[in-house]
Amino acid sequence: MRTFFLTFFLAPAVPLLAGPYAPAAGQAGSTAIARTDPRITAWANRVAAWQVGANCLPQWQDTSRALGPAGDDPTHITCLGDGGTITLAFPGFIADGPGADFAVFENAFSDTFLEFAWVEVSRDGVNFVRFPNHSLTAAPVISFGSVDPTDVDGLAGKYRQPFGVGFDLADVGLDQVSHVRLVDVIGDGSARDSAGHVIYDPFPNDGSAGFDLDAVAVLHLKQWQTLEVARLGPDQVNALAMAHLPDGRMLLGRQGTLGVQSVWGAPALTSIPAGGLEFDPSFIAVRSADSALLGAGGGFGGISGLHAFDPSQPALALKEPPLAQVQNYNGLYWRSPSSGAEGWLIGGANGATGRHSVTFVSNDGTKSGPLTGELCTYSSGLAADAQGNLFAALYELPGTPAEGDSEWVLKFPAANVEAAVNAVLAGTPAPLPKSGGTRVFRFDSASSLAVDAAGRLWAGGFK
Repeated sequence: MRTFFLTFFLAPAVPLLAGPYAPAAGQAGSTAIARTDPRITAWANRVAAWQVGANCLPQWQDTSRALGPAGDDPTHITCLGDGGTITLAFPGFIADGPGADFAVFENAFSDTFLEFAWVEVSRDGVNFVRFPNHSLTAAPVISFGSVDPTDVDGLAGKYRQPFGVGFDLADVGLDQVSHVRLVDVIGDGSARDSAGHVIYDPFPNDGSAGFDLDAVAVLHLKQWQTLEVARLGPDQVNALAMAHLPDGRMLLGRQGTLGVQSVWGAPALTSIPAGGLEFDPSFIAVRSADSALLGAGGGFGGISGLHAFDPSQPALALKEPPLAQVQNYNGLYWRSPSSGAEGWLIGGANGATGRHSVTFVSNDGTKSGPLTGELCTYSSGLAADAQGNLFAALYELPGTPAEGDSEWVLKFPAANVEAAVNAVLAGTPAPLPKSGGTRVFRFDSASSLAVDAAGRLWAGGFK
């Protein structure tokens, strides 16, 4: 009798591993970071730069899909295309802490179909350093072919969705960064790792070729960064004005000097010539990347110039003649989101009897006039929100008849502010009375006011 033996060979659920690096997600020794990892404190929230590579259809080029938390939908991604790049920013700074500081998530559908990207970081959004990376894949990988994850280290894309690859800032010698840049690795054999080895990944692919970014998570978030950009001299206690350009760079005015931050996140300043002007700056206000205004200040009660300048061309001096000559304690750029009416609002002792009021000055300086009547004895904080509402703080000395008004903040509705602006532009000023402002809050000190992007009112000053 002939006996037949039927033998079954059971393939493992995961590939046999041969390389020296961490294995796939879920295996012992894996460094994969799950999208639900409790260490994650924030996600990328802004695309700072983007350059799509070849072989990527428009439907995969929505960069907003790279922002916010990682998901489990393989179609909710931003495709880089062959050789493409994307630079991301965050709600704070990524700081060096124990272990991985951030993680990059791709949309790989298996543990072995892996598309890679180099990972680079920057403290200022301009100068980047690349993480060390290693690839031991010995031969080209066909379209939808397999890569052993244990042959790869230091490249984004090593793990399947919804797992990310962690990166430690200590590996590049940085204590904190502001930007992460991903650069697609073209898998045709032309790319090299840090040791000069060829990096292979599935190639060629069409339609959504290259790295498919799902998200970038932050494990160690630092909300604030301290940069010493200048020191004030002993005679410059009150001589400081600051503002920010749309790209985040700072403008800094000190007694007799004005500068623009050369690179975001770094302390160096590029000087803007004063053109022979003397000033003790009261404020800097920004209209756009190429339009700003400096209040020359000059102490209590005196008038001085409002000087326009172009921050995008720091070699150009402050413009003369000034847009206007008024007492200026503070100032801001104001624009109506409904009609587009715009100009500068200047706080100072310009009332009929020398008390604090708000003056409107047109962008070109050809029109100016009172926006409000007299509000209080001494100049105080001034701010506007995105809707065009105006906030003006009141300041009175203790023991004076108007002491009860001190440190209240008045809110003037946007529609009323716009009407007063249009009246000045028409040559028939109709100042808003103090009674037209609603008391919204009383701060301990409100010599400075600001409204953030969420519409929250902030105040600061001295007692």
